[in-house]
Amino acid sequence: AVVSTQSTGIGRKPNDPKDFSLTFLAPKDMLDMFWLKVSVLCYKCENSSTTTIGANFFYFTTGLTGKDQVGYMSQSTSLTSFSLQAPYMLFGLGQQANYIEYIRVAYRNTNISQQKTVDKYQFDQLVPNAQVFAIPLESMWRLVLMIVPGKTMWQTLLVLGICCLVCIIIILILHIKEKKEDEREKRKFNAKFNFDAM
Repeated sequence: AVVSTQSTGIGRKPNDPKDFSLTFLAPKDMLDMFWLKVSVLCYKCENSSTTTIGANFFYFTTGLTGKDQVGYMSQSTSLTSFSLQAPYMLFGLGQQANYIEYIRVAYRNTNISQQKTVDKYQFDQLVPNAQVFAIPLESMWRLVLMIVPGKTMWQTLLVLGICCLVCIIIILILHIKEKKEDEREKRKFNAKFNFDAM
């Protein structure tokens, strides 16, 4: 994803190579950026949050321009102390507001029989801006989604609410107009009925 930025240097001398200064990159376009955060929890850890070492994750989706967008990452690849690795995988999806077509999760399972030591599963159609917890169980996988709404969702709800309000106003106006026409026709019918009766 390409993000246009504007750099602002603080106290920087432009031609001095020894000068160290802080630079802030501010995005020019304030649209939502979409992301996906994935954690693969340990085997049979339904009630705890212990992550699996060396789990792999792959996602596939269609990007903003219509091209395929894929990502691959491993979770906690090292067991050493002070490895500075997060216990999750974080993907930046850019400004595409599409759903994620599928994700694949795999890890080496040492708790099952030796015939199948790699346990993998595919989840279809996930929403972006979500934290995903993939939990391998004995016969299947469990997926837990925690969705974080963005600014575009609130804007969409506001536009939808305004459209519903406009539709209600139009329906009320047409209903009142039809009621007046019905009363006018009823009066004409009553007057004609009374005139014919004489």
